[in-house]
Amino acid sequence: MLRSLLPLLLTLLCWLPLAGPAIASIHTYPEAEGRTMVRSLQTLRDSRDRAWQLVFFQRRQPGQVLQTELRLVGFPGLRLSHPQALTVRTGFGQRWQAPDDFEREPNLTTNVGQYDLAQVITELEGSPALELELPEDRLQLTVPPFIIREWQRLTDTPS
Repeated sequence: MLRSLLPLLLTLLCWLPLAGPAIASIHTYPEAEGRTMVRSLQTLRDSRDRAWQLVFFQRRQPGQVLQTELRLVGFPGLRLSHPQALTVRTGFGQRWQAPDDFEREPNLTTNVGQYDLAQVITELEGSPALELELPEDRLQLTVPPFIIREWQRLTDTPS
């Protein structure tokens, strides 16, 4: 019996390397008054090896996008200066200043920054890596293309 299972096991082992890379899923959360939040969550390290959680999200009502935001959460005990626009660049010369929406969200703490990325996602050509920078806080963070593709999928899903 073991001899008959061996070819099957070998075949399965050969297929394992063909499996695609795992990507974080996009989650939808109900909010008040018929609104929903659709978000992608990732953790990356900046150029100084500090950990950051990136929460890219849209708040939606039926048929309407209310916000397209990036929330940066610094660990441990990092503080961000506010208000301060987030500089977003590609290696192809595209550049944006994403407005700081910290004042818009009264429950955010000082280790959190929230930035309006609606224009960036709309105008972005392809899915290149993005460089995020907050000069006052010496933050330089590279967001790889697979995360950018996930953000684009999130914004392409119907509201």
